[in-house]
Amino acid sequence: MEFKAHIFTSSKAANEAIQHINKSLGIPVSPDAITQNYTIVEQHDKLYIIRADETTESILGESQTFEIIETYDI
Repeated sequence: MEFKAHIFTSSKAANEAIQHINKSLGIPVSPDAITQNYTIVEQHDKLYIIRADETTESILGESQTFEIIETYDI
């Protein structure tokens, strides 16, 4: 599976990016709001990714193509 993502080598950097996105969008609107984050960080092997969309790219800059190779045990 292939998709666009912002790729980080540390959890700290990825979480700082999430905080930057949230701050830019004014999320959360209150401490008890249902939406606390615009998106999430995913870990794949030793990389941390944020799936890209127009909003994340406008805040974090251009994303990269990321590929996950799925294997199945039969």
